Amino acid sequence: MANRCIADIVRKFARETPANTAIKFGDRRVSWRELDERATRAAAGLRSAGISSQQRVFLAKNCLEYFEVSFGGRQTECGGGCC
Repeated sequence: MANRCIADIVRKFARETPANTAIKFGDRRVSWRELDERATRAAAGLRSAGISSQQRVFLAKNCLEYFEVSFGGRQTECGGGCC
């Protein structure tokens, strides 16, 4: 997994162990598959809002959605792939 960004790693685990827990946040658990799907939707939302890889996005709330936006933002860097 050398030279891969976090979005690539999430996608790899979503393929290999889709039902395993990726994140436990409070009493919520999110599988690798769900995290990848949610990050992909976040990436699409960022792109449709005109957010480019050169812009910064700030999410001030400590929440599960932070991970979705963070990983989704990484997906936007190379048009859905990763750097």
